[in-house]
Amino acid sequence: MTAPATGPVRRRLIVHGTVQGVGFRPYVHRLAAETGLAGFVGNTGDGVLIEVEGPAAEVARFCELLAHRPPPLATVSRVAHEDLPATGAAGPFAIRSTERASGRTQLPPDTATCADCLRELADPEDRRHRHPFVTCTHCGPRFTIATGMPYDRVATTMAGFPMCPDCAREYGDPADRRFHAQPVACPGCGPRLTLTGPGVRPARDADALAGARELLAAGRIVAVKGLGGYHLACDATDPAAVATLRGRKERGGKAFAVMCADLAVAERLAVLTPAERAALTGPCRPIVLVRRRTAAGELADQVCPGSPHLGIMLPYTPVHTLLFGLPGDPPGPRALVMTSGNRSGEPIVTDDTEARTRLAGLADAWLAHDRPIAAPCDDSLLRIRPDGTEQVLRRSRGYVPRPLRLPVPVRPALAVGGDLKNAPCLGEGELAWFGPHIGDMGDLATLDAARRAERQLSRLTKVTPGLIAADRHPGYHSTGWARRRAGARLPLRLVQHHHAHIASAMAEHGLDGTTPVIGVAFDGTGYGDDGTVWGGEILLADYTGYRRFAHLTPPRCPAATRAWPTPAGWPWPGCGPPACPGRRNCPAPPPAPRPNSPCCAVSWTARWPACPPPAWAASSTPWPPSPESATAPDTRHRPRWSWRPRPSKRGTRTRWRTPSGSAAAPPSPATPRRCCGRCSPTGAAAPRPRSSRPASTGAWPAPSPRSAAGPAARPASTRSPSPAGCSPTPCWRRSARTCCAPTASRSCGTAKSPRTTAGWRSAS
Repeated sequence: MTAPATGPVRRRLIVHGTVQGVGFRPYVHRLAAETGLAGFVGNTGDGVLIEVEGPAAEVARFCELLAHRPPPLATVSRVAHEDLPATGAAGPFAIRSTERASGRTQLPPDTATCADCLRELADPEDRRHRHPFVTCTHCGPRFTIATGMPYDRVATTMAGFPMCPDCAREYGDPADRRFHAQPVACPGCGPRLTLTGPGVRPARDADALAGARELLAAGRIVAVKGLGGYHLACDATDPAAVATLRGRKERGGKAFAVMCADLAVAERLAVLTPAERAALTGPCRPIVLVRRRTAAGELADQVCPGSPHLGIMLPYTPVHTLLFGLPGDPPGPRALVMTSGNRSGEPIVTDDTEARTRLAGLADAWLAHDRPIAAPCDDSLLRIRPDGTEQVLRRSRGYVPRPLRLPVPVRPALAVGGDLKNAPCLGEGELAWFGPHIGDMGDLATLDAARRAERQLSRLTKVTPGLIAADRHPGYHSTGWARRRAGARLPLRLVQHHHAHIASAMAEHGLDGTTPVIGVAFDGTGYGDDGTVWGGEILLADYTGYRRFAHLTPPRCPAATRAWPTPAGWPWPGCGPPACPGRRNCPAPPPAPRPNSPCCAVSWTARWPACPPPAWAASSTPWPPSPESATAPDTRHRPRWSWRPRPSKRGTRTRWRTPSGSAAAPPSPATPRRCCGRCSPTGAAAPRPRSSRPASTGAWPAPSPRSAAGPAARPASTRSPSPAGCSPTPCWRRSARTCCAPTASRSCGTAKSPRTTAGWRSAS
């Protein structure tokens, strides 16, 4: 029997996970000093490299503590061990400089100001008293200032702020809380605050904060530069200020988020559970959706009109804390509206020069600082479930770029997301890295922000995508970006919208996809396989494919999806006094559609019989009419017929039904029919230019392509027209109710209504 070794042993450890920028090296230094071990620690491209040498029992104890007692912000995913020959090294444990090597490590997200820094901020005897950028290894910016990896000061936007001797001493002392804290600074060497604006006296530092507080108390709107971009702030208890901000930003009826000075103020405005208090005061400090108190009269009604819920967050930077004021400061607002600093439909503003132009007309003053923002990052949003767990509704500041673990490994890929509430995502192996919340992709500036976010995420994660995934909708801006990003080098995978939602829910709950699930997707609308708008879907699905099991009946809508962003209740031209003679019976409908958006006069007169349609709704062709639509067949005032197989005791029989549901005889050749746009009234094929849609496409959007390449990339069919008079090439709709005749529907292979179930479809 061999006796255990009693001499010194040496062991190399590589720690993977979120271990850079969280004070891991000073923690390892203190741990080695406690156990009396020699060696060194340093950052590498793979994580943190440690070599320790000493008695075998102490080395084993060191390894156990390292894996199970990490620093507060660190997350250890894996520790690799390797035994080395002992060298007889002696002396103090050393911290080595960062090694510039290839590999991947995880950067921590931005973290709210810790309790120790808040005490220094309010202590008149501390040299960082009222310093707006106080931070340490346990708090402060990380993701929004990082320009590369490994995480070091030269790879952050703090590289332009040389440290003073006092800060340099703290930075190099392993026993100090600010040892290798990359954003460390003080009033003598750190960023500076400025207050500017038309009619506002310019101020700096403490005077800038005092001036901004006075403006907010006076009902003005101030653009405040935070960690990941600008906020537009105003007094949440001032109805006039909130109404002004809502009007300037064209916010409509959407609720504003409210930042409360402390937890006591939040308790007065909302009913908080213990889990909600923990989320509000945690290191992430997201916006938490809570139940509003009915007696919270101090909050302006315009903050969240008609909503029983309220989005609340607490200050997460020293600037926010000082903006509310410290003890002894003049009184100011204790609750501020904090909404993203941007115009409607644009990304959040991060650059100071852009803020002066893009926020002009929205803000009365700008409270800015000279520390650049490397990555835009909006506030995160979550709610607490009844069981006390968190449901993240918008994953951004405080969570990005922390990866999510996947139940199945994936190849290196980039997912560009949809057009609304967009956020890019990179995945490789069993990890997925979400980018920050971008917003709606209907603006060129938003597309540029999405491209910059993808490049920043690639630099930090070192993931080189070999596949691009996008929504199947051919009109989405994100899908167009994915096509350009893929080019001819990378494969593009188009995914059905609701299937993507169900697959993400499967991954969230750790399902490996070996067994299909019944997925219910009621999130909204998406591009369907039959070319219609899908919504309210029940799919039998796994990660590889799905079958449409059931769904809600689609309604008829003028202008299709173009009408949905416009809420009912807005006045539009040609309706209402004095032009509308039947204004008493005419509800306030949406405004006129954009140019080239179709709207049927039939739909107008059916819904608003007392209102004469305006000029743009007098026909079912796009307004203003395009040259292509001038040759389209006239389909106005024609009955909508639908053909569907109906089971009976004698088998399946064909029945024609009118929109009211009553049975009727099939239309005769002489009956005006709703044409698919590829057939002439005589029944002969009449091919039309692909750039021109038939006039009826206002109610029935373009179909899904039969291949992932999309309709523009699909070559036209060379086959001759079918005897029924309908071209066998794919029609604009795959539902037979928009085709010319029952025989034509059968020849097109579309003899089914939207209510019938489709077969299993592969996700590819």
